[in-house]
Amino acid sequence: MKVQCISNSGSQLDPSNYELGYTPSSEFPLRTEKIYVVASLSVWRSRIHCLVRGELNVPIWVPVELFEIVDDAIPSSWQFRFYGYGGYLNALFGYAEIIDIENNHYDRLLESVPLDVQIFEERLSEYS
Repeated sequence: MKVQCISNSGSQLDPSNYELGYTPSSEFPLRTEKIYVVASLSVWRSRIHCLVRGELNVPIWVPVELFEIVDDAIPSSWQFRFYGYGGYLNALFGYAEIIDIENNHYDRLLESVPLDVQIFEERLSEYS
C-alpha cells in the first residue's frame, strides 16, 4: 500500500482528531507530495492511522486523512486483529510482529527500540 502526503499540518485534520491530542498547530515529519510505503494500519480511538517511515527516518503513526491513497494493494502477508473498543488501540492490520500485541513490538516501536525499528525496516523493504 502506498500513500501520498497531501498535508503535514494538524490544521488539515478533522477537528474530532483534536481529542486524541493533535492540535491545529501539530506538525508531522512528512514531506507533502512525497509517496510513502505503509507498513501497517491501526485503528486508535476509532481513528485510522498509517505506519510509515517519516522524514526523521523513524517509524511514525499518522492520521490517514493526511494522505491520498495511490496504491491500495495490501500485502498478502498482512494480518488483522481486533482488540475491542475498551482501550485506545482498537485494531491493527499489518505485519505479524505488530499484530501480536503480547510481544510488545507495537509499544517498543513507538519507543524506537533498535531491534523493533530493524523489524519495521525489514517489513517495509518487503513492501517497497
